[in-house]
Amino acid sequence: MSTSVKDSGSKKSKKPSGEEASSKELAKELKREKQEKKVLKQEFKLKAERIVELERELERQTVKANELEKELKDKETKFLDMYHENSSQHDKILELTHQLEAEVNYIKF
Repeated sequence: MSTSVKDSGSKKSKKPSGEEASSKELAKELKREKQEKKVLKQEFKLKAERIVELERELERQTVKANELEKELKDKETKFLDMYHENSSQHDKILELTHQLEAEVNYIKF
């Protein structure tokens, strides 16, 4: 009788019962999920850092774009002012040229 108990005991140690196998599987799964969670946390942290970096870069680019836009508007204004001044001077030259031609024609006759 005692030998049969030993045999069944040895069978248990060689072959785990359904509950023990299930418990080991759950432990393995839990360990895998913990590792997966750790990796996901690291990825999340890296992505969050990348987002912050991109937001800083966006802010720098926005400031630069605003500065360039202001510079462009200043140059456009300066160009228009110079254009108007040039047109005015051209009109004045034409007027003086006509006056000069009129005086020359008056003197000829």
